[in-house]
Amino acid sequence: MKIKLQTAVVGCSFVFLALTSCIKENWGGVSIVTGTPSNITNTTATFNCSIDNDGGSTITQRGVCISQSLNPTVADSTIVVGEGLGSYTITATGLLPNTEYHVRAYAINSEGTYYGPDKTFKTLDPAWILPPCTISPNTMDNGSYPIYFNSVFIEAGINLYQGNFALTGNGSVGDMSFYFFEEPITGKYITASSLDENSNMNCCVSGVFGGTSSFFYTAAANDTVYVENLGNGKYKMSFCNLNFFSTENSFFGKGNLKN
Repeated sequence: MKIKLQTAVVGCSFVFLALTSCIKENWGGVSIVTGTPSNITNTTATFNCSIDNDGGSTITQRGVCISQSLNPTVADSTIVVGEGLGSYTITATGLLPNTEYHVRAYAINSEGTYYGPDKTFKTLDPAWILPPCTISPNTMDNGSYPIYFNSVFIEAGINLYQGNFALTGNGSVGDMSFYFFEEPITGKYITASSLDENSNMNCCVSGVFGGTSSFFYTAAANDTVYVENLGNGKYKMSFCNLNFFSTENSFFGKGNLKN
């Protein structure tokens, strides 16, 4: 199994799994924190870890061990991220789809090798996240004519129309946004009339369509949106049969945005 990685030094916090907590183990004075795997897609996963205490001997290597078996060690697939104390984040890529993995943070010093607790995660099945329709890139088809979005970008902050995160597309005859309470992960989301912190797998979709005689439309609740978190701040969001309505009329449409 070939595993690639992307790393960044950050604190032990979880954007998508806010209700989970860090788990710390202490072996021979070496204190290791392992976070619940997050940002899981069909081929990638992210791990937030930290080494809080070196037990009196400098940490010369740290990282994570990944395996399809319980309690992986450095003899298995190992991703190394520097040395010393502190927090670190690892994104593993090249994982097998629809497969259960085990991961443990580890640290090495002159006294030995130390491990954090075993955490289990399962990569997604690609068929679960693919929309069951064909859609041209950055397009919304309202049944009469397609609307093209030539500028697609992320918006974030507490002053958005809905939630704190949006992927927005601008076009000459329309704009469209996917709204989320927090930055989305890969998976299916169900449209809702409004978002709150307890609706982690919900989203809102709205837009202004029609050019000079445009109206503000909102997607009806309880339809499906397909989200792919492509990594590095890139997303693809799609729908196949959303019912959009305004004060004037309504229509069913399919579309997507990809930044």
